[in-house]
Amino acid sequence: MNTLTCNIFSLGARGRAGFALPAGVALAALLLALLIPALWPGVAGAQDIEGLKSQQTKGVAGPYTIEAEARPLPSLQAAHHIIRVTDSDTGAPVENVRVTVLTSLQGTEESGWAYAISPNTPGVYSATVEIKEPGTWETTLLIEPPDGGSYGIDGFTFEVIAPTQDRAAGFVFLGVAVVIIGGGVYLTWQSRRNGRRRLAGAGLDGGPQ
Repeated sequence: MNTLTCNIFSLGARGRAGFALPAGVALAALLLALLIPALWPGVAGAQDIEGLKSQQTKGVAGPYTIEAEARPLPSLQAAHHIIRVTDSDTGAPVENVRVTVLTSLQGTEESGWAYAISPNTPGVYSATVEIKEPGTWETTLLIEPPDGGSYGIDGFTFEVIAPTQDRAAGFVFLGVAVVIIGGGVYLTWQSRRNGRRRLAGAGLDGGPQ
């Protein structure tokens, strides 16, 4: 239970020693707090990455053959790359090279990069690069041997879609909020009126409300 919910219960249950939030209003506020994540537009706020679930490419750069696969990770606003580097003449896996994934956003000067690591399998490298801003992102795969030089091939293209603000959903949220709070106020008023009637029927003075 989150802090907001706990505070609502505390206010609703507080007795004569302090301010008592009417039970109906407390219940309405609780329901509203629980519904906000489901009703408020753009709560998630993450951009979507359009395209295939995974992409593959293969090319030759200098003495190397490069095979790569990229998979978008929309929840992280990133793309994960797996890159296999082999010797073009022998087909043997190539180790001890630096593999870098370069990113650039079309029409802007924004760019980025990430070094790929080779944790277990010889000649296989992996890297995750951020692609946050909306637009068309392109990647380049760069191989740098320890004795100098660099060789690269074009990588992948990702289309990052900006989240839309749904004005209609916002009005729906506000309408639901008004209904819930209004219902809580009405229930409180109805409960107090019925209580006064019961007291009046018993010949007792309910006192000021």
